[in-house]
Amino acid sequence: MEITGADSVLGAIRAQGGVYMFGRMLPIWAVVIVEFCFAYALECLVGSPMSLLMCDKEVIEV
Repeated sequence: MEITGADSVLGAIRAQGGVYMFGRMLPIWAVVIVEFCFAYALECLVGSPMSLLMCDKEVIEV
């Protein structure tokens, strides 16, 4: 924020013209949407199956 002279993080992002992602500058709202989609995909692909496996192991042990 020292380089841009902004008082807040959002101000610095506005001064830079966005956040660098995928080889280009994207607005902050696009970054939030991309992060949400990646997190949701990882939760569906990894989180749910792993929680079912953990739950199944606990039921068998009890």
